[in-house]
Amino acid sequence: MNSAEIQRMLNGEGRYSGVREDLTARMEKALAYADANAPVKTGNFKDGLELRQDTTDRAVVRLVGTAPHSHLVETQSGILARALDEAGGE
Repeated sequence: MNSAEIQRMLNGEGRYSGVREDLTARMEKALAYADANAPVKTGNFKDGLELRQDTTDRAVVRLVGTAPHSHLVETQSGILARALDEAGGE
């Protein structure tokens, strides 16, 4: 495998599109877990959870909390860390 082929694999391009699809499927599971188990006071944290697709030097799918206090909720509850564990991965 040459470096261009490895880059296509990391970016989830062409015959490697399954890489991004797998990441997206796992993160959708994580989002569903976080949504179902998030602590709720106002609902802003739960409502602010979303997935974001990106390509850096590889395919990336992020579970993001957009509420201004998301970092505080995560620090106290660990919900996003547990959601990632629930989504699985090697």
